[in-house]
Amino acid sequence: DRRLIGSQGCWGQALRKCRAELMRLPTLFRRELLRETLSGLTVALVALVTWWSLSSFVSSLASQLASARAASEGLGPRTAEILRQRWVFFASLLWSSGGLSGALLNGPVAVWLGRRPMYFLYFAASGVITMASFGPPDIPPELRL
Repeated sequence: DRRLIGSQGCWGQALRKCRAELMRLPTLFRRELLRETLSGLTVALVALVTWWSLSSFVSSLASQLASARAASEGLGPRTAEILRQRWVFFASLLWSSGGLSGALLNGPVAVWLGRRPMYFLYFAASGVITMASFGPPDIPPELRL
């Protein structure tokens, strides 16, 4: 990356040595980078643990919503089970697709907007989506998925 090379003052023959030094893991834990490293690690850890925690409830939520929908429409047991399985599959697919697309878009969005605005946007959007999914019960089941 040209910006990284320019900020480190690496040119010509010294470029390979500088890149090798920058790519080592202990570089992140140097005194001058420790605060930023721990800050970034904390934000990433919160995002990861939250995503994993909520993902364990997606199938349960979809199952409960489908069961409520089946009961309200008076569906038979077999039809209700098919509806439940479809909703669990669809909810899991949406959750995983959202996680994958978010992970793939974080890099380009961070370059475009900057790292801090990207994290703010990422957490704000995640909060809105989480509240819509797990929040108020008056939202129709189809929209909560």
